[in-house]
Amino acid sequence: MLQAEPISPETNSKVLPDLKKSSRDEAKSSSGRILAIDVYRGFTMLLLISGGLGLGSISKADPQWGWLSDQVSHREWVGCTLWDLIQPSFMFLVGVSMPFAFAIRAAKGDSFSRQLLHVVKRAAVLILVGICLDSLGKQMVQVQFIRVLQQIALSYILAFFFMSGGWSAMSLGVVVTLGVYAAALMVFGYFQGIDPWAQDKTLGNWIDQQLHAWTTSLGYPNLLVAPRGSYAVLNFLPSTATLLLGALSGEFLRVSPIRGKSLVLLGAGLLLLGAGWSLGLVIPLVKRIWTPSFCLFAAGWTLVAMSFFHGLIEDLGLRKWSWPFAFAGMNSILLYAGGEFLRPRVRDLVEPWIGPLVKLTPWGTASPAMAIGVSVSVLLVFWGLAWWLHTKKIYFKA
Repeated sequence: MLQAEPISPETNSKVLPDLKKSSRDEAKSSSGRILAIDVYRGFTMLLLISGGLGLGSISKADPQWGWLSDQVSHREWVGCTLWDLIQPSFMFLVGVSMPFAFAIRAAKGDSFSRQLLHVVKRAAVLILVGICLDSLGKQMVQVQFIRVLQQIALSYILAFFFMSGGWSAMSLGVVVTLGVYAAALMVFGYFQGIDPWAQDKTLGNWIDQQLHAWTTSLGYPNLLVAPRGSYAVLNFLPSTATLLLGALSGEFLRVSPIRGKSLVLLGAGLLLLGAGWSLGLVIPLVKRIWTPSFCLFAAGWTLVAMSFFHGLIEDLGLRKWSWPFAFAGMNSILLYAGGEFLRPRVRDLVEPWIGPLVKLTPWGTASPAMAIGVSVSVLLVFWGLAWWLHTKKIYFKA
């Protein structure tokens, strides 16, 4: 689950800053690169590729560890786990990088129409990559828009129009997108006589079913495929609010002269956590349909995490520890697409080597040690790929 804009060399700079330097000013290149953004993105990317480090298998061996296994799986409906925060983190970081990217393009003299064309092109590439991943192993091309890449693409275009109006327009965009989305679902639920947040019965699910039925009637059942897992294409509307919250944070990081920005990020994160939790008493926290309460709650956690990385790296200048995550964050599109396509094959490759080693442990291959060992090995393979690409100064972007 990923984004394109944050990893773009245009977004920040073309070369990763010298990680051995400690000055806060040296953490940024002339084009405004903030190392903490790459590090946070890389951390999230590696967490995703790890598959939860195989921790989901622990509860099978010892039920007392069920709480840990629960955190590396998605909630079926209401609630939020660590795993549910991965996609919001990526989408939020897309928004964080947008002000930097557009400021660079504006400085080069790009007009509004030219920047819009740039946005549309990026969105089209993301959609194409997402469709290719959705079509892997299928007999025909599968076109749908619930994967994170397609959702980012749609939200990216809508968020751009609000960004062009500055702080007030972005703030208004958060309110409008969440308000319109919530109102639409509640009105639909009222006229249908159902709970507007009921699983598989929301307005978004109904729209997707109607579109799928229409394309099927035309003889193209592979177009606008009915979404799975209770997700809905309409989720891009509240997801736009996530991008805009990230854009507001990015603009603050870009232009604010104050020191200790991480404390401001932390305070904003705590406020959003409180707002999301409070709204959750009325509108349930549901990641699968990106309810407004979930949007605010997840953005709160993302800001808290961002304040941690920004505080260590940018405010305190503690940068040496961050290099394993930094270059992973610069090639997140490749790692995401490669992880979707190659992860099963990499598992098949490393498993014969890990099995004999795990047998030597007191737990044996039937224990979680096997799953953890394989997951860690797969993670190291992809991390090694990101490191090699960085040494060659190869960075993929949409």
